[in-house]
Amino acid sequence: MYISKFYSYLSYVTILAAAAVIMMMLLSFPIGAIAFYDGRLGSSHSEVVEFPAFLFGLPVGLISGITLGDAFGGLWVLYLVLFVIALNGPLSSVTEMIRRTKNPVRSISRNQAVSIVVAFSSVYLLSTIIELVQQSYGVRSGSLSETNPLVAFVTVSLAPLTEEIGFRVSTIGFFAFAVVSSRAGLLMGIRALWHPERYFRRVTKGRGNLRTLYSIAVVSGLFFGFAHLLYGGGWEIGKVSTASLAGITLGVMYIKFGIPSAILMHWSFNYFRSAFFYFGNSSPGFSLTDVVDIVVLIAGVTSVILIVTSLISYLRGK
Repeated sequence: MYISKFYSYLSYVTILAAAAVIMMMLLSFPIGAIAFYDGRLGSSHSEVVEFPAFLFGLPVGLISGITLGDAFGGLWVLYLVLFVIALNGPLSSVTEMIRRTKNPVRSISRNQAVSIVVAFSSVYLLSTIIELVQQSYGVRSGSLSETNPLVAFVTVSLAPLTEEIGFRVSTIGFFAFAVVSSRAGLLMGIRALWHPERYFRRVTKGRGNLRTLYSIAVVSGLFFGFAHLLYGGGWEIGKVSTASLAGITLGVMYIKFGIPSAILMHWSFNYFRSAFFYFGNSSPGFSLTDVVDIVVLIAGVTSVILIVTSLISYLRGK
């Protein structure tokens, strides 16, 4: 009885913390647009020069030929549409979840935006801890090479789309597509690219096949971590561990919730935090970056406690 109440309260606190992060994510859309287009970071009419595209985790070409302003605007609209959809489903809106929260695990998974924030904030907290430990031993993560701030902003905003296609869809999704389309036809296979677990379960039996998907997620996540070091960009060896953790989590999100969830979680690391950073740069004396980080870390603490206690409860039940 007391354990059940504890889970309920913990779940409610986690959802409230996630709601606070979601409010900041919504704020990041106008904040990011102001920072990008107000001219203090540079001209948004310059040409895009080199933005890599990936398949199977390998760079296969460059995206070029459009202006920075057009690229940013298109990405901004895409992410806003995905985020609004995430706020309202798939089973409950965020406001409905705050009003009635019972089962801690099921309640989190009822809303895509809350699930994304729980995963993002947990990985952000664990990555922060890992980086602090690594730095104490002299292992550094490095940082992105300095470049034009507008180019950097577009680069980090584009990465959630190109890297999720290149590291998740073309690996995990390709396997799901191959299996599902061979058993249920091309159309069902294409749907499996969008949401691997949902359609994979429909045409396969037993957990062994599903484990293969998660094994691929682990391998592709580890490769994603090493790619940050192999492909340059200013990252050092310490980045491998945190990027691998993020990559594996992104793979799990893709399998369980579909490609929009993986893209939006990746967006949380890239655009969301960058929007406040560049807004602070373009508006001297006014910065919300530290506030954002603190709120995300608080959400991460409650999320990690909820996940760990739920897992312990599940194992004890088993």
